[in-house]
Amino acid sequence: MSDPEAPRPIDAPPLDLDADLPPDVGMAEMDKDGTLRLHLRTELDDGTVGEMLMIVPPKDERYPAMKAHLAGMKPGEKRSIPPFPEPRIDPDSV
Repeated sequence: MSDPEAPRPIDAPPLDLDADLPPDVGMAEMDKDGTLRLHLRTELDDGTVGEMLMIVPPKDERYPAMKAHLAGMKPGEKRSIPPFPEPRIDPDSV
C-alpha cells in the first residue's frame, strides 16, 4: 500500500535546452558583503512589463541557489542574469 503523504512524481516535459530563451532576465549586482541585488524584468507578447528588485542577503535560504545561478559572481561585480529554468511543480500540490 502506498503512503498518501509520500511526494508524488512530477509529470512534466523535459526542459528543452534548444528552445529560444531570452538573452537575460535582468542585471545582478553583488555588494561588498555578498548581498545580491537582482534587477529582474520581463515583457509579455501583449506589452505587459514586469519589473522587480530582489535583495538576497547571504543568510537567506535562497542565497546558495542564486549565487550558483550567477556562476562565480564576486563582490563588486555586475552582470546579466541568464534565464532561470522552468520550475517543475506538481499541480496536485498547489
